Amino acid sequence: MNSKKFQAKDLVVTALLMACGFVLYALCALLAMTPYTMVLVLPAWSILAGITYFLVAVKTKNPFMLFIYTAVMGMIDFYIPCILLCITAAAINLLVMRKKDICKTSTLTLGWVLTTLALSFGGMYVPFLFMASQTMELYADSFGTEYLQILTNMTTPWFAVLMLAVTALCALLGSFIANRMLKKHFEKAGVV
Repeated sequence: MNSKKFQAKDLVVTALLMACGFVLYALCALLAMTPYTMVLVLPAWSILAGITYFLVAVKTKNPFMLFIYTAVMGMIDFYIPCILLCITAAAINLLVMRKKDICKTSTLTLGWVLTTLALSFGGMYVPFLFMASQTMELYADSFGTEYLQILTNMTTPWFAVLMLAVTALCALLGSFIANRMLKKHFEKAGVV
């Protein structure tokens, strides 16, 4: 097993990479200008932020740092179901990565896909599938009723399944890109 014990610098590295993940999410959130493109925020983020997840793993070699990364990223929307799902995904990732090699591409890919699916389902589909009226009331002033009505009408169970599949595919693509970047750029530069 290729993991190591906790060090204070690991927490700093994880915090910096989480900040990068939040910035990438903020950039992807610009897609939320219309309800039709809002559903692409998390698939786009799952492609771009994969490198931050992979870097946490290879720089710290500590499964608990990935637990922290996933749990804190779940707080992006300050929404309880999203936070709970991300903490659950973080716990599953922690258990898997304690048994497997944390720096192995397949292990990190599985963890990244699980992280993005938890964030996507908890942050987008739980509010519109299971709590549509409360979501409409909560965000009507921010987004407008017409925007939210279109989004609620689009978010059917079949659409949610389709978008979760798209998010998983984008997370796989993000993992592929992250792995290539690690090998091509970060190893050559001596970062990892």
